[in-house]
Parts: sequence; C-alpha cells; structure tokens
Amino acid sequence: MSRSALDALDEMGAEALAAILREMLDWARAHPEEAGRQNGFEVRAPALDALDARFYAVNDGAPMSVASARWIAGWPDLKVIEDAGWRPPAPR
Repeated sequence: MSRSALDALDEMGAEALAAILREMLDWARAHPEEAGRQNGFEVRAPALDALDARFYAVNDGAPMSVASARWIAGWPDLKVIEDAGWRPPAPR
C-alpha cells in the first residue's frame, strides 16, 4: 500500500505530503516494535505526532482532495456519464 500511496502523491504533485509519508515509512522501518504499538490515540509516538502536525498544516494550505480531484480528472480513460447511464459492474 505505501508504494501505491507514494506513487499517487507523486503523480498528484503533492511533493510535501509524499515527503511526510516517506518520513513516516522510514520511522516505521527504523522502529518496527514501536510502530506496531501505535493506535493513533492513547499510544502515539512523538515523531508521528510531529508528522501529523506537518501533514495537517500542508493539507490546510493545499488540500489533498483538490490535488487528487485534479489528478483523477486528468486520467485519459476517465469519462463522465450521467447517473441514468450508470450500471453497476457485473459480479465476477
């Protein structure tokens, strides 16, 4: 998943967010036991809190949702269809 997330952030041009994710992945590789204990609430490493703060600061200035919408809108195979023309895919 992390490689796909990095690829997507890079493709979106979200360099600052990609850098934060890379730092988080580096931290997790360097501290595997501590990383495994993180739950995002009671157990939060200070290093990850700092990355969270940076993420929210960057995202407040340049929302990832805007970057991802712009990126997706540029996909060459994407086509807009009316709701009435949409049919769910057949089960595989």
